[in-house]
Amino acid sequence: MENLLFSLDIGTRSVVGTILRPLDDERYEVLDLLQKEHKERAMIDGQIHDVLSVASVIRSVKETFEETFGPLTDVHVAAAGRALRTVTAYATKDVSREPLRTKEAVEHVELSAVQRAHELLAKQFERDPNDYYCVGYSVLRYEIDGQPISHLVDQSGTTATAHVIATFLPKVVIESLLSALERAGLRMKGLTLEPIAAIHVLIPPSMRRLNIALIDIGAGTSDIAITKNNTVIAYGMVPVAGDEITEVISSHYLLDFPVAERVKRQLTTDEPIVFEDILGFEQTLQREEVLEVIDSSIEQLATSITDQILTLNGDESPQAVMVIGGGSLTPTITERFVRLLQLPEQRVGIRSLDAIATVKWDESIDSSPALVTPVGIAIAAQQSPIEYTTVFLNDEPLRLFEVNPLTVGDALLAAQLSIAKLFGEQGESISYTVNGKRQTIQGEPGEPSIIYKNGELATVQDPLNAGDSLTVQEGKKGARAKRTIRQLFPSVADRSVTVNGEQYVVTPRYVRNGKDAQPDELIQDGDVIESIPVDTIESLFHQLSIKRPKTSEALRISLNDRPHYVKTSETVLFMNGHRVTWDTPFTDGCTIDTAIRNERTVAQLLLELEVPIQSEIVVEFNGERIELKRPLFEATINDETTTDERATVTSDDTIAIRTKSDEPFIFSDVFQVVDFQLPTEELVTYQLVQNGQPATFTTPIFSGDVLSIHFQPME
Repeated sequence: MENLLFSLDIGTRSVVGTILRPLDDERYEVLDLLQKEHKERAMIDGQIHDVLSVASVIRSVKETFEETFGPLTDVHVAAAGRALRTVTAYATKDVSREPLRTKEAVEHVELSAVQRAHELLAKQFERDPNDYYCVGYSVLRYEIDGQPISHLVDQSGTTATAHVIATFLPKVVIESLLSALERAGLRMKGLTLEPIAAIHVLIPPSMRRLNIALIDIGAGTSDIAITKNNTVIAYGMVPVAGDEITEVISSHYLLDFPVAERVKRQLTTDEPIVFEDILGFEQTLQREEVLEVIDSSIEQLATSITDQILTLNGDESPQAVMVIGGGSLTPTITERFVRLLQLPEQRVGIRSLDAIATVKWDESIDSSPALVTPVGIAIAAQQSPIEYTTVFLNDEPLRLFEVNPLTVGDALLAAQLSIAKLFGEQGESISYTVNGKRQTIQGEPGEPSIIYKNGELATVQDPLNAGDSLTVQEGKKGARAKRTIRQLFPSVADRSVTVNGEQYVVTPRYVRNGKDAQPDELIQDGDVIESIPVDTIESLFHQLSIKRPKTSEALRISLNDRPHYVKTSETVLFMNGHRVTWDTPFTDGCTIDTAIRNERTVAQLLLELEVPIQSEIVVEFNGERIELKRPLFEATINDETTTDERATVTSDDTIAIRTKSDEPFIFSDVFQVVDFQLPTEELVTYQLVQNGQPATFTTPIFSGDVLSIHFQPME
């Protein structure tokens, strides 16, 4: 018979063959449907694992049809939705210097994310990226500096990020399909994807602008496709479906799997369910009893599917949900979709052959939701087949797998061209540590590539047709990040000082990787930079490499009958004419002078011997502050005794140092340092007072005491 459409739905458990006859350009009639089970587990997750076994089942279906319809040589097939690989990935773009100004600039970031997803998928399965076709992607969200945002164009910040979910079809799925068909004596006339087949017959192009989720609940997996903006934006799969429900029934009631499957199918009616378990006992149950057993499994199935829908659809519920496949008949499944997706009841529905207005069928053929995909394969594979399209990229032929309308971006991805390099890869950044903090400087932005399609300027979103010629001038990479050490410390300025009459410019001191560095040196990746404060006179001399003035050699003397060397003379510092020390901070424009103090004194010897020079207290006498001092040593220099610590020591002197006990001062010591006159006008008596208490001339006094003397006329 001529003009027949022969299609095969090669599933995990069985192969469904369909024979359709076109009635006109849009309408079809289903003449026959045939389902045959695989004899062994030849299909796993939509991919043929045993080509010979699958080919045997296909040949059986083909030969059965040929008995009625004559020789069949061409067939329409579909790649299973469960064979698709879905990967999420993201790409970032530095926007600290300039935001993304155009939609095309945003699309470059999106394509970089898709390319990253492609690489992740290939790495996960240890395959070449060319082993997978990208069949679509959608943006999950945009971010600026980690915060979600609706659009990236003209957004200010540091980093722009695009998160995408991309779907890929392994080439091996197509290749194994071709091998199985060839062994069964068939030639692939048209190819489609199972989700596309169902969408093609259920959702006409005029409706694909709507955000609709199509769920095909099969035996082993549940396939999902999302439409929006006149195309299919995402595909997904969850590894739970009708078999999970069947297994719960089998385990609970001790039933063989085929018997449990029959019990599950009877749940669509209100009739009592009769079955015999593996021990031979017959049971009769009401529908509600079985539903109570499988309630949690149905909830898990519904939750897994809706979670994937929300992931594919950017965490938003679609406008409507269509459910097909044998698992769509699972009791209460649609009600659970309504609740979990928070949709009105009329927005979730099961679709069967009745919903396909362009198809009619014989009354002997069931219009089950399980048959939507097999019928859709024949129609979609004929009307909108997935084809290999050849274009030319820089004069080289490039074959593309056309699932959705092709764009220039699809060609760039298929050619495995680096999107980052194409659109002006950013220059290399450098990372370094400055004063213990890790910092990074981004490289300069690159220059974007120029794309021509058939000699005219094009963008990545421009449509692409068979035979189109693309010329891509690769973008230029940006310059490597560059910064000097001085630029890290913009607030640290040079200072000028004058030291011993010579003027200097003081630059900050920097240490790079443990060694002194100059301010104008370029930073390298991994450098550890420290700024060393140059704020004291001592650090100033070190930074300017000014040597301290040399002091004279030590003197040799005899001290307490033993040879002794007196320490070197000291350097005296003056800043702007005032005596200072090495720890004194210097100021911009200051004048610093050094001098040598050459005197060697008894005080220097006492300091070396750790002998206290004097005892000293401060008291108040009659309202006046008084300092009392008493030497605690006695020095004999060349037979002359002194208690003056300023006495000079010269070379070869013979010196003896004796210490005195530190006895407390007494009240009478005050009168040795004060100019005090007794009253002369009349005879008086007196009273010494210490801290408000009577005292005598020999009363010990201490620092801080308040002393006084009171006079009273004699009677």
